[in-house]
Amino acid sequence: MFIKVATVVALGATLALSGCASIAHQDNLAGKGFVYEKGGFPDRFGIQLYDDGGFTYYVGAFSSHVGYGTWELDGDTLILRENANTTGYSNIFKFKVSEDSLSYIAEGSDKFMYVDVGDGEKFTEEKLSGFPF
Repeated sequence: MFIKVATVVALGATLALSGCASIAHQDNLAGKGFVYEKGGFPDRFGIQLYDDGGFTYYVGAFSSHVGYGTWELDGDTLILRENANTTGYSNIFKFKVSEDSLSYIAEGSDKFMYVDVGDGEKFTEEKLSGFPF
């Protein structure tokens, strides 16, 4: 009887832990930067996630717009909400979170200004230093 109970407990723990392995955690994203794989307008397009739940994005040197707002996780989906009160835009951008990248989810997302990001295109983790990225 003890062996059966121990086996069930061990199996349950294994399944619970393996199920959590694919879910992104907010503390794993906080403080990280990501750069668009295809470049920006005309140079680097970067997104910076901050520890306090804020973010900034900058599509490149030819743009005067710096987007910022708040970010949150819903399972393995990162949601960026641009603050209309401060930027004049109320955009929402969604990404699937992977180990070292973000994949843009076009459905339910707004378009970025000046850069056409396609569904599934990646932003790779990269240390961003200062502004502009």
